[in-house]
Amino acid sequence: MAKGKKTCPKCQKEWGARLQKCKCGYSFISAKKEVPEVIERKSSLMDLKLLDLPEHKHLTPKQHAKRILDYGKEKASLLLQFHKMGLRWSHVDWDVVEEGLI
Repeated sequence: MAKGKKTCPKCQKEWGARLQKCKCGYSFISAKKEVPEVIERKSSLMDLKLLDLPEHKHLTPKQHAKRILDYGKEKASLLLQFHKMGLRWSHVDWDVVEEGLI
């Protein structure tokens, strides 16, 4: 078929490009592309797992210190040295950590 020509699906005749309606009554304009439906994104498995988790509670400085002591004496002493060198982790009660290491 030549470029710009239309073939009527009803009468199978070839027509020019500017024709809007065939002599048999078929309208070339009425044929519209179907718009795909918008599919809602289902929440992922990770989102569902996160909904089941309890809310994270903010720990007090003493609770942070006890948590650091639970890592073991070697790691707790290393973190204490890092704190003394750079004053990091100010939210931890380091006095409790020092007492726990003694």
